[in-house]
Amino acid sequence: PPIVTIDGYDNNWYVGRSDAVLFCQAKANPEPTTITWTTASGSLPDTVVVEHNKLTVRKVDDAVNTTFTCEVKNKHGASRKTLTTFVI
Repeated sequence: PPIVTIDGYDNNWYVGRSDAVLFCQAKANPEPTTITWTTASGSLPDTVVVEHNKLTVRKVDDAVNTTFTCEVKNKHGASRKTLTTFVI
């Protein structure tokens, strides 16, 4: 199964910040077949855009004061990593 990490969080997410980015990194052989982002509530906030392994928060607000989960799957299984972000 993949080994998953989340990179990019700098502990400086403040209300009004734009384009805060998280990357879901996976070491896997064979390559991952799917990468899925979710939050503790299940659905992603409206200000979030996902492109493959990259999660971009277009405009930071209280809706992204949450725990993000990245799940990566390949033919040998699935692994996930969580990251709790704090809006200051």
